[in-house]
Amino acid sequence: MRRLALSTLLMAALLAVSAAGPAAAKGQGKGLDERAEALVSAQLRSVELHGTHCRVRPTFSPSRLADVPVGPQVSAALGVFRRPATADERAAAEAWVGRRTPFGGVLPHDGVRLITASDGTVVTLTTFVDVPRPGLTRAAYDRCHKIVDRRLKARARQGNRVARRAVRLHAERTRTERPPATAPVTEVLFVGVGNGGGGGPFDPAEFADEGNATFSGPADARHGGSLHVALVVPDGVVSVRATFPAVSPRGAHRKPVHYPSAVTVEAPVTDNVAAFTAPRGVDDFGSATFTWLAADGSVMHTVGG
Repeated sequence: MRRLALSTLLMAALLAVSAAGPAAAKGQGKGLDERAEALVSAQLRSVELHGTHCRVRPTFSPSRLADVPVGPQVSAALGVFRRPATADERAAAEAWVGRRTPFGGVLPHDGVRLITASDGTVVTLTTFVDVPRPGLTRAAYDRCHKIVDRRLKARARQGNRVARRAVRLHAERTRTERPPATAPVTEVLFVGVGNGGGGGPFDPAEFADEGNATFSGPADARHGGSLHVALVVPDGVVSVRATFPAVSPRGAHRKPVHYPSAVTVEAPVTDNVAAFTAPRGVDDFGSATFTWLAADGSVMHTVGG
């Protein structure tokens, strides 16, 4: 009876697999790929954790000032950089000398603009050129991924099916993600407001779609306080209309915040910069809609919403 029961179970299992057909095989394959990807990611994290040469760290280096033009990408998008720098702006550029930045590169003598927005906010735009793109060099990338490859192959030799698939996935990844032999350079735009600000590699397409925002204030404004926003926008935008909804979501695991009503603020643009204050908090910024307006009042672009 025991042998018969076992045969019956095996037959039932074979019939179930046959009935599932390609869909089951596809599901099993997907599960294998997911586990292989997880194994590759775990090995990469381990190598980055224990191999200092495999970590991507910002290299803080002193700023270098040079008589070179402002980068073509920044100057094409921001008309404020196509006018000559004032004496105060050139002095502000010289003040950068010796300051350490996380991106390196060269600061043109004409690479700083001091802009007073319509509400009195002073916004500093600073652009660097010849900035190495962040990431590992090709040599460091090859060293690190050889370690991962060795570890995965050692597991695969032990008959680990997931590891065998991980070896192939890792080989595909290194072929497509391997950095070029010569590291490309880019431009950086830094936006400063008061003692704060931030910046990073300048992406013309991303800037045309989103602009650049710097903001500060309380988490929310239910108990007072306000949000101060400075926006850097492309040429042609003459004003920005910001609309904050009455209900501000806080994500899947937090309750939304309810305000008495929606708020709309419109600010004119001066030298590619608009600045304003709204009765909202930092956590409300993501729920706002920003409408870029042309000189005739028509809508050029909408961000958010």
